[in-house]
Amino acid sequence: MLSTYEQLLEFNYEKIAEPKEHYQFITERHVQVMWLDQKYFHPLVTADGKAIEVISPGVWNAEAGPDFRKAHLKIGDKKVRGDVEIHLRDEGWVQHRHHTDPLYNQVILHLSFWTSTHKKTIINEQGQPIIQSYFEDALTIPEKRITQLIDLDLYPYKKFCGSGRCADELFKKVPENSIKLFLRDASLWRLEKKRRHLYNRVEDPRLYLCAGIAMALGYKGNAEAFLDLYQNLLPHSHCSEEFLTAISMRRCGFFSPHFVEKWKNSDYYRKLEKIEISSDYLNKPTVLRLHKIRPINHPIRRIAYLIKMIKDPSFPQLYQRMEGHWHATWPLLSKEMDFKEHLQELCEMIPTYSDEYWNFHYTFEKKAQEKKLPLIGHNLKTEMLINTYFPLLYASIETRRIDQEVEAFNSLYACVKTQQTHKSRYLQHRFFGETPKRALLNRADTIQGAYQVHHDFCIHHEASCEGCPFISRYREVYEG
Repeated sequence: MLSTYEQLLEFNYEKIAEPKEHYQFITERHVQVMWLDQKYFHPLVTADGKAIEVISPGVWNAEAGPDFRKAHLKIGDKKVRGDVEIHLRDEGWVQHRHHTDPLYNQVILHLSFWTSTHKKTIINEQGQPIIQSYFEDALTIPEKRITQLIDLDLYPYKKFCGSGRCADELFKKVPENSIKLFLRDASLWRLEKKRRHLYNRVEDPRLYLCAGIAMALGYKGNAEAFLDLYQNLLPHSHCSEEFLTAISMRRCGFFSPHFVEKWKNSDYYRKLEKIEISSDYLNKPTVLRLHKIRPINHPIRRIAYLIKMIKDPSFPQLYQRMEGHWHATWPLLSKEMDFKEHLQELCEMIPTYSDEYWNFHYTFEKKAQEKKLPLIGHNLKTEMLINTYFPLLYASIETRRIDQEVEAFNSLYACVKTQQTHKSRYLQHRFFGETPKRALLNRADTIQGAYQVHHDFCIHHEASCEGCPFISRYREVYEG
């Protein structure tokens, strides 16, 4: 039986936007990411067959105007500088009225994902033709793999000039309690999606929570890399911590010349570097994202925790202990303070671990820190609960179908406070504008629900709300 939120998703994007079978998966943001990363396609050519060499893809533009500013290209024999605009098809240029907007007069290349059936030269506001190119015939991977490999949450969001249509035409009029219930529905669907992802990525059910915590250690940018590292290190749990650390560092490229020079004054680093490792332990590299990571959250520190987790023989039983605590406790929970205390108890059940080196070093700096540094903090433990424990627990609760237990879980989920992030502020503005209802997204269940609505609807209509079926679907399902 479909949940209420799933009924909201029972529509076909082909009917409302793009007559192409993969449109409901591929969005303009996916194509923008492909251009930014310069991955997943062979060298492009123009519509008239000239080779395109990308010297620089340009700077992702978060303001009004073309998608990328200051690109540097070589088209045929000529080097050019200017802006790049991206759509799914050439028709997007006119549909978005770029041909009448002087902001787009510096566009030197228009990129479309799909080749248009009826090719037509596009022009700017000054009547000048713009060079066109297409990704479709240059892909190095199947189209369906694009959405699997590209995580849109890792990339910038365009700033919205004003809020979305849903803010003015829907949420301004809907009572706060109704919005909370709707976002809770969306958040529960999100829990189900996360549970399915774990089930699909991990074979042993006893390791679902362990694998999910490994992913949480990598945060959003390195979640899959840390899962890969966990699964590859687990068979070698009998090895020493130092040996597993050396394996991890070599797999992740932390013994490259750059890091050798950076950390050459660390005795511990040089000791790890000298450990001999057979190629049997290094079947493939693990690629980490290291851009804009605070020292306290450096992957090196998370690897240290991951290895202690792998070496801890009691860790695979953590989920059973946590779920057992829930069974014994939930009938007694009634007040908000009860749920907050239960949440704190769950956090305390996740081991913190101590380490003589890592409790006093961010990475491999020579001088130890005076203040003790925890391997993981309360905020990360909370993320582990939201993204791993709650999906598994809710799936178990759903099988029992006890109304009081479901309500207790909803109350627990609602009492989790979340930190403000760039994305949460973006969604507050998009869904609620500058109204007091922005505060609705300060709880875990509502912000997670907002994330899911954004994923299911907004990314298909990021630049504007034109054609988005969300408002009509909401009214049909929740008000009909």
